[in-house]
Amino acid sequence: MLKNPIPKSNMFHNPESLKELFDRIESFSNKKEKAQAYQIAMMALNACSTVVDKMIDEQAINAIDSMFGGGNPADKLSIRKKV
Repeated sequence: MLKNPIPKSNMFHNPESLKELFDRIESFSNKKEKAQAYQIAMMALNACSTVVDKMIDEQAINAIDSMFGGGNPADKLSIRKKV
């Protein structure tokens, strides 16, 4: 079972969708504040994506290790006779 590696903060509202997040940013009347909010939101999304990518990579490595008992999978699949 995969565990979500991204912690939530109870100090802030949890939007139900990205649309809700972006609608809230669009409600800012000050263009400079709106631009800064978009920049921070997109940086947060990129950071979350990086965390998930690392978790996926770790899960894939663990799955391959459990299938092949560690080591190089190519060595286990070789049809050459070992000398």
